[in-house]
Amino acid sequence: MGNQKLRWKEEEEEALKAGVAKHGTGKWKNILADPEFNHKLILRSNVDLKDKWRNLCVTVEQGSGANRTPNGQARTSSVFPPRTENSSSVVTKDNVNDKHSSSSRRAKNGPPTAKPRPKPRLCFTAKEVEDAAKTIAKHVADAENKSFIAAEAITESEQIAQLAEDSDEMVMHLKEIFEQLEKTKQTSSSSDLGVRI
Repeated sequence: MGNQKLRWKEEEEEALKAGVAKHGTGKWKNILADPEFNHKLILRSNVDLKDKWRNLCVTVEQGSGANRTPNGQARTSSVFPPRTENSSSVVTKDNVNDKHSSSSRRAKNGPPTAKPRPKPRLCFTAKEVEDAAKTIAKHVADAENKSFIAAEAITESEQIAQLAEDSDEMVMHLKEIFEQLEKTKQTSSSSDLGVRI
């Protein structure tokens, strides 16, 4: 396993960034096994890579390159939500008043309840975002295709139902015609019998 006390060299960081760009975030064992990077990361474990990547993401978020991922690629705005007024670290008169009023509320209402921890922010490379977009586009196209097939099936079943209804009407008309012919035959045969007698 890697030694946690070893400082990361710039060469190692670059290898990690290139490995994430090639294999994706979370594929730490693949990065370590890749001959392109394993000689530079020989002293590091997959846990070391994960921790360093997380730290690089935090550094990039807080640093001047907040619109870039650790490997220097442009980050899409949908990956990281913009800071809101509440998340600002600037202290204003309003913030101070809000903080005092919430602390006085806490004093009145008892100890504060446990707040849910905010979800950690994730770093995505442009390639990962592009692959995800392609996958989503494929799923949307498949769903549209299935929707089209379902609509065609519904139209066809409606046509079949209409044909069945038309067939029932035809059968009823044919029965009426057949009954009229039977009556006509009976009246004509009885009149023929009356003429012979």
